[in-house]
Amino acid sequence: MSNNLIQTEKILMTWIVEQIERRLLPEEFTVLWLAGEQPVIDEYQGNKYKTPKISASILDGLEKEGLLVRNYIYDDEYARQLSITPKGYRMVETEFGTLDQYSPNTSRPKTLP
Repeated sequence: MSNNLIQTEKILMTWIVEQIERRLLPEEFTVLWLAGEQPVIDEYQGNKYKTPKISASILDGLEKEGLLVRNYIYDDEYARQLSITPKGYRMVETEFGTLDQYSPNTSRPKTLP
């Protein structure tokens, strides 16, 4: 399982999966870029000030690797509606390919499909 992810992409991807597992984030979510503010995840039910770094380039990298899919592209690029692919869940479950995909990772809770 190859992966060309940088550390900030791995951190964000792991965080998103964990928030979905905790039911603080729906499986389909929207990232908004508001004027003068850091990007936010609109539907996030947790502490919006305690999120990892989110940027267009980080999201682009996750999309390019097939871990996220953009469900809708807004005309103005101030928002992206995203969801995690099965490959995205697998990559987090296997700690980005460091664990055998058939060996369960007991260090974290079981991810959704």
